[in-house]
Amino acid sequence: MDTILEGIIVIDLRGVILLANNAASGMFGYSEQELKGQNVGVLMPISIAAQHDGFIQSYLSTGRPKVIGIGREVTGRRKDGSLFPIELSVGEIRDSLASGDAENTHVFIGTVRDISARKKYEEALIVSRRMAESASEAKSMFLAKMSHELRTPLNAILGFSEIMKEQLFGPLHNEKYVLYLNDIHNSGQHLLNLINDLLDISRIESGKFYIDEDVVDIAEILERTTALFQEQITRKGLRLERKWPSDLPKLRADRRSVRQILINLLSNAVKFTPEGGTISVESALGDDSALSIAISDTGIGMTPQDIASAIKPFGRSDGHRSKENEGAGLGLFIAKSLMEMHCASLDITSQPNHGSTVSMRFPPTRVLFV
Repeated sequence: MDTILEGIIVIDLRGVILLANNAASGMFGYSEQELKGQNVGVLMPISIAAQHDGFIQSYLSTGRPKVIGIGREVTGRRKDGSLFPIELSVGEIRDSLASGDAENTHVFIGTVRDISARKKYEEALIVSRRMAESASEAKSMFLAKMSHELRTPLNAILGFSEIMKEQLFGPLHNEKYVLYLNDIHNSGQHLLNLINDLLDISRIESGKFYIDEDVVDIAEILERTTALFQEQITRKGLRLERKWPSDLPKLRADRRSVRQILINLLSNAVKFTPEGGTISVESALGDDSALSIAISDTGIGMTPQDIASAIKPFGRSDGHRSKENEGAGLGLFIAKSLMEMHCASLDITSQPNHGSTVSMRFPPTRVLFV
């Protein structure tokens, strides 16, 4: 018994300690001789010790165990009076004496383990989690307040620069002014989009982003979204391929989220595909009635390590870190998160210098045949 690391205490029917191994003695601060002959209540908080003998008598009279055979966490009391958490399990032995005496030997054996270190670790984890939740809440509040403060001047910048760019109140006599206004307007729009992405990420990470499900005509959304990029694609010297059937079924989904996902993915495809390349948008119904959408490009592509980085917030692959491909690295993370909220999946396959394909798959439960 003294070689066992856990504490072992043997008591009789009166609750008197018959035996305690070295681990138990050291755990409670007594010597084995000090423990022998004492009531086991000496190892318990005073409020519980007085009730312990009653527990034994209740078991002996009713036969219904409340502690025996059940491991549980309780509080122990050391010799110096300090309390500490322990894990206790109690067993029972009934046996005849070797002499053949009819009297039964009846004892209870308690196995105890000091779990102070584990409890401190659990408490530290709880404190850390609360601190993380508090920090996340503070971040969300900060972003929400700052976004409001930033949007007000941004709206003025966008509105007035649009008016001046269109020269609604008269011509601008210097061509450089027109170029500068285009830069001002485009920069303002980029900043506004970034603010919106940051707010979306904050709501997603805090669990406060909710989808508003409706019946969505996916073919219509595909048509309108690709039309948004047609001018940009043409200006960059790219080719756009649209491939989906006219009888594509509808989806039960959040219209705004689906549109945002497609915009983020198409924006990346256009951004990272050099002149002369091709961007393809395909959609089809699978044999399992799941609806898939795939956006492919012949762009710069990514390695597996790049993909793992790109789907994280602010993550960008090494191949994307160039001035002409500037961005916050939020699009793929938001797209993947929004798909997961629909119980759908987003997968990326890519090879460096051979382009990328991002596949969206909506499960059959979201496909509506109406």
